[in-house]
Amino acid sequence: MKLLILTLALLSTSSLAFQASNLANSDLPVVQNLDLAKYGGVWYEIAVFPYFFERNCFCTFANYTLEAADGYVKVVNTCNRGSASSKAVTATGKAFAVDALNGTVTTGRLSVEFFPGAKAPYYVVDLDENYQYALVGSPNRQYCWILSRSTTISDDLYGKLVEKAKSLEFDVSKFKKVDQGSDCVRAENNVKYLLRAMNNF
Repeated sequence: MKLLILTLALLSTSSLAFQASNLANSDLPVVQNLDLAKYGGVWYEIAVFPYFFERNCFCTFANYTLEAADGYVKVVNTCNRGSASSKAVTATGKAFAVDALNGTVTTGRLSVEFFPGAKAPYYVVDLDENYQYALVGSPNRQYCWILSRSTTISDDLYGKLVEKAKSLEFDVSKFKKVDQGSDCVRAENNVKYLLRAMNNF
């Protein structure tokens, strides 16, 4: 129990620091028309700038669900911690539109909250017209994700997205490809919840 409390405290502090560092760097261009309904569903992580939340993670993916009546998108991030066949750990949060909503459409400027009051920017900077792939980053250029509806993308598409990130002044040497192989165990009964308290705010 003491370890869980310490972990929660450290994650909360880190999230607040992440929020503060990004607020000082808000010049990252985003897509201008993001339909949150179409953006919903499962996105597989193809490559990422490694950070502590995803340390030793395999088979990472996110599931987004628009809760239109409540004004947010439910975010469920899942990875297998330790190996592709390990038990999955899941963190649940909420994403909010920063700019005005027109129905379900806004800009790519979102903020994500995994702890009450600790929001971090989630900026969609490139998006396929059919919502099949996306490039997401933070304004301070310290975090970046390549996401896809499928577990793999072509080398040409990967190169295109890396070049897009580079043109936006991300240090693309930080990209690490994520294991999404056929050995990934994704069964729902394989999931154990990490930071369960986060599901209840």
